[in-house]
Amino acid sequence: MKSTNNVDYLALPANTSQEVLKAIDTEFKAFFKSNKLYHEGKLENKPKIPKYKDKDGYFVLTFNKMTISDKYIKQGFIKIQKTDILLRVNINKLKKFS
Repeated sequence: MKSTNNVDYLALPANTSQEVLKAIDTEFKAFFKSNKLYHEGKLENKPKIPKYKDKDGYFVLTFNKMTISDKYIKQGFIKIQKTDILLRVNINKLKKFS
């Protein structure tokens, strides 16, 4: 996707862009697996291909630890690396993975 110069893709930090692509890959793998099961008669309903979210839809976005600043987290914000974007967050609801 990087070779297409997609503006939205390039606007994200590299680590975050890679996480988005991993999520899309996971969704399509699940679709193809379900589709195979459907054609084998093991699923009753035909699976639907993954699609874009509605304009006002939500998407889970994963930020790598290298992408956000601990300094801002302590103040209740996520600051995305190499941008001026600050997102207010509830520190108690953040999920941390190692």
